[in-house]
Amino acid sequence: MLSYIGIWLLVSCPCIFASQLPFEEDFDFDQDIPRSETSSPLHRLWGISDTKARVGQLFHFSIPVDAFEGSISHYKVSTADGKPLPDWLQFNSKTGLLEGVPEEDSVGEVYILLQAIGENPQEMAKDLFAIEILPRPHILHVNAKERCKVGQEVSSLTVVIDRSLNEVSPKDKITTLKNLAGFLGISYEKINMISQAHDILSDAIIMAGPGNVKKKTASSTFVLQWQVGCGGKVFPAYKSQLQQIKLNSKDGTLAEVIQLPVIGWYLISEAPGPTFRHRREIVGSGDVENDLEEEIVNETEPEIEVEPETRIIPSLATPVFAEHMTSATPEVHRHRHHNGESPPLEVPTSLLTSPIPFASIMPTPIYIPDRPTILTSMEPILPTSSVFEELTIVPTPTYLIEPSATPEPTPHDTDSILMESSTEHSSPEPQTTPFIPDSSTKSEEIEIEPENTPPMIKHKIPRQALTAGKPFRYIIPDFIFFDAEDGNTKKLHLNFKTQEGASVTSSSWVQFNSTSQEVYALPLEENVSKWVYILEAVDKEGKTIQDKLELSVQNHKGRRTVTHQFTLNYDVINMHEFISPLEWQLLMLDKLASLYGDTNASHITVLELSQSPPFLFTWTNDSLPRNHCPQDELNSLLKIIRSSEDGTPTDAIKRIMLPDIDIKNVTWLGRGPCESVLPDVNVPTSHENYVPVPRNQVDILNATVGELLVYTVPEDTFYDPEDGATRNLKLSLLNMDRTKIKSDHWLQFDSSNQEFYGIPTAADVGSKEYQLVCTDSGGKTINDGLVVTVHPARKAYYNVEFDMTLNMDYDLLTTNPSKQRRFVQKIAEIFGDKDTHAIVLSGFSPHPATSLTWHNRSLQTDRCPHEQISQLKELLIVDDENDKPKPSENAKRTLGNEFPVI
Repeated sequence: MLSYIGIWLLVSCPCIFASQLPFEEDFDFDQDIPRSETSSPLHRLWGISDTKARVGQLFHFSIPVDAFEGSISHYKVSTADGKPLPDWLQFNSKTGLLEGVPEEDSVGEVYILLQAIGENPQEMAKDLFAIEILPRPHILHVNAKERCKVGQEVSSLTVVIDRSLNEVSPKDKITTLKNLAGFLGISYEKINMISQAHDILSDAIIMAGPGNVKKKTASSTFVLQWQVGCGGKVFPAYKSQLQQIKLNSKDGTLAEVIQLPVIGWYLISEAPGPTFRHRREIVGSGDVENDLEEEIVNETEPEIEVEPETRIIPSLATPVFAEHMTSATPEVHRHRHHNGESPPLEVPTSLLTSPIPFASIMPTPIYIPDRPTILTSMEPILPTSSVFEELTIVPTPTYLIEPSATPEPTPHDTDSILMESSTEHSSPEPQTTPFIPDSSTKSEEIEIEPENTPPMIKHKIPRQALTAGKPFRYIIPDFIFFDAEDGNTKKLHLNFKTQEGASVTSSSWVQFNSTSQEVYALPLEENVSKWVYILEAVDKEGKTIQDKLELSVQNHKGRRTVTHQFTLNYDVINMHEFISPLEWQLLMLDKLASLYGDTNASHITVLELSQSPPFLFTWTNDSLPRNHCPQDELNSLLKIIRSSEDGTPTDAIKRIMLPDIDIKNVTWLGRGPCESVLPDVNVPTSHENYVPVPRNQVDILNATVGELLVYTVPEDTFYDPEDGATRNLKLSLLNMDRTKIKSDHWLQFDSSNQEFYGIPTAADVGSKEYQLVCTDSGGKTINDGLVVTVHPARKAYYNVEFDMTLNMDYDLLTTNPSKQRRFVQKIAEIFGDKDTHAIVLSGFSPHPATSLTWHNRSLQTDRCPHEQISQLKELLIVDDENDKPKPSENAKRTLGNEFPVI
């Protein structure tokens, strides 16, 4: 019968038989869930487990997807006694996200009562869970591989903020930690927000630098701190981060990122707080995993540290302590995960206070592997005597061994070898005298005629974050590349290329100085995107290795509130002396800052640059108020660079720009709250076209599997000085890598109506970045990055399922998002709905013909809505003269020839 009936209803009500149809394309509607006779309303499923937070760290907790079952509209939350949440805790009622930074007085437990409200307001489920707020940790690291050795100092990078911690709102604290973590490319769990009552003057500070604030204004400050190394050293992975903080603190980029004034930064090496693991590690508890991780850290450091004399490498041997020594048992914190452990061994007090442990170590026998041309006997190393204070360290002899014939030592072998080298000279051991290889061995021939090996990548180049309108400089760290013959990065020649392998043009906004090995750039709003470049290292013999450098250009935080812009019309003197326009543009930027008495250009944001005559340099000053038009301040700034209203430059700006730049004219233009202020009469309005500016960008779009997304770009998203608001501009959508959107991709953009549309499938679940490109009538463009997140289909037990069979090609429908949109809109029109909110498309099937299946989520699920189902059925199906169902005239007329119903 299905072959002849175009519309079919599958009903799962107490009195109606339910059947299933197979579907080849899954829209995440769970077809295999057995349906009970009574649909399940919203109820608690697995509930919410208790969780933990730490003082000074960002707490980020999402409601688990399996906490409740049923269709959820939103959440309500309170404490267990019905009071509002603590001030530090923020809650999103739509997504169920809990975020916040606990304070010192928040330590303890807080019980949260969460209520899930269904699509039907009468449906509600709730659960109670606890958040345990723990004190601030003594040790900053969270990664096992970043643990410092016992007793070793922790190296921490610290940014000092010119603001009292109590003055920062809970929401701003969240923003600060998230922005800083994203800017540095590290986990937000690593960063601590610590209040600081007074300035720190300590010998433990290794280095420090200034921020963008010249003078401290707050009575008290706070710091953002995270671990970057151990023992006064910085891990190689964090060295570029240290350089990044050093530069961006001073030029104001860091302050823009965290949206707080930065006084300065410092690198400090401090002893960690008390820990209860010292006892277990000293006596050799067998915690081999932690010890191995410490060795891995040492291997990644470019410098080799001499281990202290008291270093005891864990082995299978059991230490025997002298009987005459006194012992002390420190208090051990009782954690639940210590259940079942044996009582801790008593540790001699001298082990904790004296650098020499009085203990006899019975080492594990060490076997020396066979080496070419050397005959050795496999002898265990004899037990050594006790280590004395007057011990003299003698370097271990080094021998040239054929690399291919020497096996790599296992971690256990490494530990044993370390123990051997630290004890073999404590007393004379004639048995361990090594054999010296004969000078005629093959290894000497290889040494005389070495084969050149290509350079290698020791560490990946970290992603760099840039801000539109702000200068950027990055010196390639010397530990990125290494060549066995030539040495580190500084000894190699570096080439800078595009992702396609081509040379970077001289007109590009990013350039590379091969002599100083520095990447420098001045991106604009039109460059907001992710850019990938190739860095090629070449040794003296011409052998190469390549690594990628990713530059992520972000929008300026204050781009929506710009009140003014200044423009310089200039000529370049002796243009041939500059390698690229970027060089003289950065030079102008530095000279402008000097003209206004600033030590850096952190208050200047470049808005527009021209690469060919007439040369224009347009900027705005970030230090001026943004909530109103600062007319007096604008006049003060203008007097420094303009001597008269006709645009004549002052002697001061001409003098400071010479001998490289000749300033011809100075103009200004009011924007935002200053738009009503009349501009200079000489501001070009006919021949000069300004770039469109973003105002209220489309940052995030949310879609759900099976549901039609239609989103129109708001009128105030962009603004162009010549063309006006968004509707007068041309919009288009690109992938984040600036490629075109494929025609069969679920998300499409209608440029004529300036709207996003599409129906995602289960394969599209997740987040993806796109670029919305705005172009004015003069061809000037601006890019706005946005994220589209596709959520899984709602878990609901539908009572009725609709299936329609169409006389059209299957591929034509499934690969055409525009047709899918029109079909769903026509179905909504058949039912008399104003929008498609109630329709959930659950799949396509090519057999026996092209068919589509959907559900109506406006119907109740806690009971069988017979009356409503009958009404909907009448709109789709009628009986012919033989009492057989057929499509209604209303359905056939609405669907038309585009979607012919069989």
